[in-house]
Amino acid sequence: HLQYLHLASIDFNESQIPDFIGSLTNLRNLSLHSCNLVGQIPTSTRNLNWPPALSSLTDLDLSGNNQNTVLDLASIDFNGSQIPDFIASLANLRYLSLSSCNLVGQIPSSFGNLTQLQHLDLSDNHLQAENLNWLPALSSLTDLGLASIDFNEGQIPDFIASTRKSQLAPALSSLTDLDLSGNNQNTVLDLASIDFNGSQIPDFISSLANLRYLSLSSCNLVGQIPSSFGNLTQLQHLDLSDNHLQAENLIGSLLFLL
Repeated sequence: HLQYLHLASIDFNESQIPDFIGSLTNLRNLSLHSCNLVGQIPTSTRNLNWPPALSSLTDLDLSGNNQNTVLDLASIDFNGSQIPDFIASLANLRYLSLSSCNLVGQIPSSFGNLTQLQHLDLSDNHLQAENLNWLPALSSLTDLGLASIDFNEGQIPDFIASTRKSQLAPALSSLTDLDLSGNNQNTVLDLASIDFNGSQIPDFISSLANLRYLSLSSCNLVGQIPSSFGNLTQLQHLDLSDNHLQAENLIGSLLFLL
């Protein structure tokens, strides 16, 4: 029946978070501040039922464990809480997943401090992204999941425009996986001159049913132009020029533009 567990400043000698914590299904408040913990959050913590009474995720405190490189909290239900402040203090994080966590509010600009991140997944929450200008600071990022993020104005944010003609920055030079699916109100997607390093056109683009303007020119894209572009029936502007694309079924796919 344990609801409150504080182990702050107990030295775990660079071991992982104990698996038994995942069996404490009535836990409401957990602090592992400055415990010299490393490694991944145990998958057993997904059994924890974070109660509706929690107004924020300060009830989960992992700050001070600066050697942690992986924080995977995907699919843990935080019942409408905001992203906790302590996460931005984990300066050595390389992998951060907060997907499907029932999180709300703004994505904090302090995430720009996580300069070692290679994987960031914030998808499938109720998050807003009024300002993502901190994102180019994550120069090691290779995987970025922003599916179902609310961009408010129906436009992909300014950080994409700021990376133009610079291979995603030097800023996001290593980005190979970008997921913006679920942002169905977006009407403009301009990724022109962003270097996708010889990858194919991302699948999520075909799910943006309200797109009216799509530019993927000079993006170093390869492979077939997907027939699923036929789903983009609202398109008024489409630019796929100056890539290494093939068009075996292009005419059939583009009949929707007539």
